Amino acid sequence: MARLLLVGLLTLIAGGQVNAQFEDTAESKELSAPSRQAAFLGGVMPMSQALDLKGAGIDVLVWENSIPMLSHDAFDHADIQVLYFVDDTPGSHPTAVIGAIVGQGDCRIHPVAPEATIHFLENSGGTGSNTTRLQQWEGLLETGIGEVTNWSFLAGGHEQKRAISAITHTHREHLLVLGAGNTAMEFFATVSNDQKNAVSVGSIKQNFEVSVGNSGLGPSDEGRIKPDLVDFGSSLQLPNVNAYGEPAILSEQGSSFACALVTGKVALIQEAAVEAFGHTLDGDLVKALLVLTAEDLGPQGPDFEFGFGRVQIDESVEFVRQVAA
Repeated sequence: MARLLLVGLLTLIAGGQVNAQFEDTAESKELSAPSRQAAFLGGVMPMSQALDLKGAGIDVLVWENSIPMLSHDAFDHADIQVLYFVDDTPGSHPTAVIGAIVGQGDCRIHPVAPEATIHFLENSGGTGSNTTRLQQWEGLLETGIGEVTNWSFLAGGHEQKRAISAITHTHREHLLVLGAGNTAMEFFATVSNDQKNAVSVGSIKQNFEVSVGNSGLGPSDEGRIKPDLVDFGSSLQLPNVNAYGEPAILSEQGSSFACALVTGKVALIQEAAVEAFGHTLDGDLVKALLVLTAEDLGPQGPDFEFGFGRVQIDESVEFVRQVAA
């Protein structure tokens, strides 16, 4: 029923008719996937190649605590615009996060959305910086820049969470994607970023188990399902900065990078939507699409470890294409 309702919503947005042949059966679901390689396999993530989508024309906003190493050869062909920064010293974390979305390089690096445009904002962490960054972020959204925002670091206390939720509520055309946080112990109610009107992403290992110590567990403070979704955030080979300040390819793990993968996948969905309908989808519709096409992991149904399951970008994109057919 939920999938049929989503079909109806997408059809209204497209202004057309639902393909009468679309059926939610195991057989059609298997046939609908353009490539099962759209999952993590041996460090290779060829989503864009498998789906014939690269995030072209999609604006991705990224908040970080330092700037990426723009001179890294993984970014030779990437469109990265640093809009706001305080310290221009490249950091390893933003380099890896950006690398997961748009990085280029050898066979170990297959970015999710290599042709998306990155609009980068540094969160310096100084006094008053959170308020300033929120103003800058909202200003970009007001001008129509940004279909999706990647936020891999901690969101702060309740006051900041309320401010963020107010912005995401106002800008429904946009989707905020957050890392669930990297809890150090196997405790529940440790999700750091649990804002409403957003997607909180947890981290799983290659064997589809929760990455303990690298993925916050729900519920949210008031009992909502969190994280919303999970993606691979363990042993990812990504562009980075080594201990000598030199460009490198290093193994990373944590919800930050699972978050970045999902952000890139949202860019692919939006590119598919533009191709199918002529415009992008509202953020809440994209979130619903991700949830309803996710692969259920762990206990049956949504839970406080895996949320609604692992993101299946091939299923999400094919869903859009089926509705538009």
